[in-house]
Amino acid sequence: MGNVLGSVMVTPDALTITDSRTRNGSLDDVVEFLNETYFAGEVTRPKEAVSLDGVDANLTRLISTDENIRTKAFLTVLAPKHYVVAGDPVKFFLISFVIPEDNGEEIIAAVIDSWRWL
Repeated sequence: MGNVLGSVMVTPDALTITDSRTRNGSLDDVVEFLNETYFAGEVTRPKEAVSLDGVDANLTRLISTDENIRTKAFLTVLAPKHYVVAGDPVKFFLISFVIPEDNGEEIIAAVIDSWRWL
């Protein structure tokens, strides 16, 4: 068994982004908002359509400001239902990939293929 270098982080967000900072809370609006205000680094491919367990999602790819990072990407998804996280209703999830090794594409594919909504 080897080490997995880098990080994959799932960040649930209470409805503040989808309700108050975008026009209509659609996936496209959330992605536009994140591209303009949140992502650090040069966005190289802002909209790559993917599916997480049958739900439309978006993969945004960036060039990292850290020269040691080979893959930097964010998966944005609006869940098919609300989940309760720390007492707040959550529907927006941001999955970030920061990978220094050459296996970033395999890690992204593994997350996309294995994601299941409970």
